[in-house]
Amino acid sequence: MKTSDPACLAPGPPTGHAGLLYERLAASGAAADAIRPGGLPLTERALTLCPFPPGSRLLDVGCGVGTTVRYLTDRHGHRAAGIDPSALMIETGRRRYPGLWLMRARGEALPFADDVLDGVLAECSLSVTRAADRVVREIHRTLTPGGKLLMSDVYARNPEFLPELRRIGLSGCLGGIKSMEELAFSLGASGFEILHWEDHSAELKLFAARLILSGGFAADFRCLWGECGGEGRNPEKTRQAVSRVRPGYFLLIAGKRMKKAAGF
Repeated sequence: MKTSDPACLAPGPPTGHAGLLYERLAASGAAADAIRPGGLPLTERALTLCPFPPGSRLLDVGCGVGTTVRYLTDRHGHRAAGIDPSALMIETGRRRYPGLWLMRARGEALPFADDVLDGVLAECSLSVTRAADRVVREIHRTLTPGGKLLMSDVYARNPEFLPELRRIGLSGCLGGIKSMEELAFSLGASGFEILHWEDHSAELKLFAARLILSGGFAADFRCLWGECGGEGRNPEKTRQAVSRVRPGYFLLIAGKRMKKAAGF
C-alpha cells in the first residue's frame, strides 16, 4: 500500500493511565488480542454486513498489535494496513506478525493520499482520542467515493447525563463517549451517511470478564474505561455518573457520500 508524504506523520505515544495499560497488555501478550469489546467476531459481523472483494485496500485505525490487520489479510485476502500511535504496539505487532503493513501514526494525520482506501475500520479507537471529529474527516479524505467506514465503539444510552460525566474529565473510552445523535451529526458533517447501526451492549460485560480471566484485574478494566488516574476524583461520584449515562456498545456501517455532479 502506497503512502503519501511521510512528513505528514505526527506520531506520539498514548498518554495517561489507559494508554500505559494498553501498552502493558500488548507487551505481556496476555490480553492484547482482546482489549476491545466484541473482538474478531464483531469484526467478522461488520464484514458480513459490508463485504469487500478480495484485494480491497483496507485500513485499521488504532490497530494495536495488528490482530485485525492480520485477520483481514489472512482470512479475507485484503491488502490491509494498520496505524497506531504507540511505538510499543507497532513493534510488538511486527514481531508477532512479520510482513504485516503496520505503521506508527495518528488518526488525525493519516499517512495516505486522498481517495485511495476502499474501507476503514475504527474498532473502539475514536472514543480514546480527543480529536475524534478530525480523525473522522481524515478517514473521509482517504476513502474512495462510496468507500465504507466500519466502526464499533461505546455510546451513551442516557445522553442527558453526559454533561455530568464530562465535567469529571475521564480519560480512556469514557473520555470520548458520545450519544448516537452526536455521533450521527459528526459523521454527517464530515460527509458520511450511516447505512446500518446495531446495538452490541452485551459485549461490554463479556469484555470485562475476558480481560480479568486473561490475567488482568477489575482495576485494569476501570483504567481502560477511564475511571482511574484523576487527582482528587471521588470514585463513588464517578461510578454514579458512569452508571447514569448507561454506556452501551454499537456497530455501524457508514458510506462516504458521492459528490454531486456540477449543475445539480
